[in-house]
Amino acid sequence: MKQRGNTGNILRAEEALKILEAMTARVDAMLVHLGVAIPAVPHVSEHTAPKFDHKDYDVTDCCHTLSTCGIGAKLLNLEPEEIQLITTTCCSENTSRRPYGELGSVTVTRCCGCCVSTSSSLGPISPGCGCQAEVVDDINKDLEERMRLRGDTGNIQRQDETLHLARQQNPKVEKLCTKVGVPLARAPAPQRMG
Repeated sequence: MKQRGNTGNILRAEEALKILEAMTARVDAMLVHLGVAIPAVPHVSEHTAPKFDHKDYDVTDCCHTLSTCGIGAKLLNLEPEEIQLITTTCCSENTSRRPYGELGSVTVTRCCGCCVSTSSSLGPISPGCGCQAEVVDDINKDLEERMRLRGDTGNIQRQDETLHLARQQNPKVEKLCTKVGVPLARAPAPQRMG
């Protein structure tokens, strides 16, 4: 999952963007060295991948505590690239993991005026007796931000930045090839998707 799934896809997109940014700087340096004016293209701000720290939440609910005679627990670990829900009982431990892009929608649900939970593809999470609204809101905000930046939306934005930056290189490379006498390839122009 980390290598070939959503997480790996995000990391590859970020690596491709860094490589392209480095190549852009080299092409610009060659043009300057050869005394060729750099074609004016809209500037793309340098991409910085969002970094998230590890966060832990004790999300043990009273029903789980009662059903495990006070021995079990539920821990929510927010890792930089994925979320883990670790459920322990007196007899077992189960770890459920998901990349942030696979959480589906994350919503806060209120019931009876005081019980509150956050729900996603991991199921409802309602720490304590269900009345820890501040903790639930914090979890929900953390999950929404991580989903936006490390999930599908963030990945699409990185791919768009990479394509935009790659397209900006065509006129620069053409000028460079002309200056050093390298014939331009007769390959068709790249097609835009969507």
